[in-house]
Amino acid sequence: TLPPELATLDALDYINFGRTKMTGTLPPELKKLKNLDYLYLDGSLISGTLPEEWNDLEELDILCLNATKISGTLPPKYYKMRRLDFMYIEENALSGTIPPQYGKLEAIDFLSFDNTRLSGTIPPEMGYLHGIDFLYMEETQISGTIPPQMGKLEQLDILYLDDTKISGTIPKEIGGMNGLDFLYLGGTKISGTIPREIKELELDSLHVGRSELSGTLPPELA
Repeated sequence: TLPPELATLDALDYINFGRTKMTGTLPPELKKLKNLDYLYLDGSLISGTLPEEWNDLEELDILCLNATKISGTLPPKYYKMRRLDFMYIEENALSGTIPPQYGKLEAIDFLSFDNTRLSGTIPPEMGYLHGIDFLYMEETQISGTIPPQMGKLEQLDILYLDDTKISGTIPKEIGGMNGLDFLYLGGTKISGTIPREIKELELDSLHVGRSELSGTLPPELA
């Protein structure tokens, strides 16, 4: 297991137990590692919940907990991780909703919650993540509509929402995502037509198969 005694190593800035057979839960005591930049536990047998106390890790840059046995919900106060750039928490039993406070993760570049049990809607506050490049939420129970506020994500390069319960129409504000290269909405309940504003994008890949879209192919795709 992860020994709480790690928290006594004041100068520690890098922890990697990824792809190991480490078990046990995540020690709240790690909040004392004020210099911790990187935490990799991906592919381990770590279980339990995400400690709320970790919001004190204000210097943390990378949090990688994918393919673990983590469960519970996303702590709202993690928005206090002011330097968090890479949050990779997919392929586990996380449930609950995405806290609207995550719209305050001003340094975030990569955010992945895919293949979890997350539900609820996409908070409109996600439109405040102006520096984000990659957003993955596929294979979750996320529902509701795509918030128009996400059209403000001018740097977003990849948006994966396929195989979710997302419904409604593709908002015309999507034309504001100037940097979008990959848009994946396949296997959703998205309906209506493809908005003309999509012509503002320079997409490399558009996946809307197995959705409820209708109408004709817009000439703007040419």
